Amino acid sequence: MQTTEKISDNEIRYLGLEAIKKELGIAGFVRFMQLFDNGSGDYSKERSLQQEEFTVAEIVEEIGNKTNG
Repeated sequence: MQTTEKISDNEIRYLGLEAIKKELGIAGFVRFMQLFDNGSGDYSKERSLQQEEFTVAEIVEEIGNKTNG
């Protein structure tokens, strides 16, 4: 096995994917790859905009409703 300090990030990625493919087989490798989605957009900005419509009091009340049954 090579020391990781001397190989590029692309080589690390390649070797990692090869190891996964060897361990899981082709079908398992494909399933593994399907678990990863880079998504799109700006999650932090979108989440912030979604939360603007709620006050702290409303959030606390909703939490209380869920914990009290």
